[in-house]
Amino acid sequence: MYDEKRIKDKLKYLDNIFEKLDADVETTVGDIDMDFFRGTRNPAFADPKAHEKGERLTRKMIMVNSLMCEELDEITTLMLRDKKISVFDDNIEDVDAEGSIFKLVDLCNLECLMASHNMIRDITGII
Repeated sequence: MYDEKRIKDKLKYLDNIFEKLDADVETTVGDIDMDFFRGTRNPAFADPKAHEKGERLTRKMIMVNSLMCEELDEITTLMLRDKKISVFDDNIEDVDAEGSIFKLVDLCNLECLMASHNMIRDITGII
């Protein structure tokens, strides 16, 4: 019976230590948004007006980041990380020298699209 009481007291003591540690951790880092700190949170969902400040996908943006391709249909890999893109769809304002508008269907050979750390709210243009 003495050993049983001693063990219960030690377990209660350890529980108190863990509760104090949890409280200390919460007060120390409770206000830190860990997803934002790690870079995994999409800023478009945190700030409702962020997508209004974002960029539209353009032909020039794609050609600059296309890894040395000269035509849209030659692009197989596209790196668009951290470009503040909010709209990922056809862009009727982006007209080339021949007068044709930019359409995502022009990227017909695209196999790998890396577009993390943007403000994309909807990817229906890709699907």
